[in-house]
Amino acid sequence: LLVLDAIERVEVSVRSQWAYQLAHQHGPHAHLDVTLAFKPHLWQPNLDKLSDEVGRYDEAFITHLQNTYSESLPPVWAVCEVMSLGLLSRWYNNLKPIPTRRAIAAAYGVDEKVLESWLRHLSLVRNTCAHHSRLWNREFTITPLLPRNKPAGLAAQFHGGSRKLYNALVILLHCMDVIAPQHHWRSRLKGLIARHGGSVAALDFPANWQNLPIWQDPKPGTPKQETGEPKAKKDYSEDLLIQAPSAELLEQQLGWESVFAQDEGAKGGWGPDSLLGRASDAEVVLTRDVLAALKR
Repeated sequence: LLVLDAIERVEVSVRSQWAYQLAHQHGPHAHLDVTLAFKPHLWQPNLDKLSDEVGRYDEAFITHLQNTYSESLPPVWAVCEVMSLGLLSRWYNNLKPIPTRRAIAAAYGVDEKVLESWLRHLSLVRNTCAHHSRLWNREFTITPLLPRNKPAGLAAQFHGGSRKLYNALVILLHCMDVIAPQHHWRSRLKGLIARHGGSVAALDFPANWQNLPIWQDPKPGTPKQETGEPKAKKDYSEDLLIQAPSAELLEQQLGWESVFAQDEGAKGGWGPDSLLGRASDAEVVLTRDVLAALKR
């Protein structure tokens, strides 16, 4: 579940990037343009699968767009919301314009071919998790391409030639540092390893893994800078691409006031009387409200 948690966050981020770059560079219905496909014979099967996904989801925004506009499929920023990671991987893999591919990959500081490989690999890891299959010492049939020169220093964090889980964990750590710089996933993962003990060599962890920069916790209040390059790009952050537009829409359409959980401590302090009742930003379960609900 811990691995699946990180993969889901990466999936949402890449979906947003895919939709953002396609819409800005090729129009709101770029996914309907076969000329953007590297292999045209794969475009129709991918489109058919996407159409099936759109038809399967009973989402209010999909229904609204279909009832309001005469179009074979809703715009790219809507259909991306119902795409699986596997389908997203296939669409990116078959995307022909190199500038667009590079723009998507640039959000994560890697080459477009590297991102293509990572998406295929993470899709396999995600499916393994979703079916409650074993990750421990599993050898994956699809392995990720390792970066060479960019981001600086990242290549040294991987275990070359490995087919096991370790390299996927490094990918997730790198991507989490980009899309959620204040995340606690690294410490949760290391805590899980420490609690269960045993040798992680079965996952192809290198002997010196605890000393590698990718595994170091940032100092409080300091952004993670583990491989020599700035990790977070504000223009591509999850906050800017997803949370902020959603909050603005809810305010304009419904008059709602949105409060972001990460601002709780800065605005009102922590503790049981704070907005969400959390002791710190490390708490993900709203204990105060859950206990009150259970008592009712």
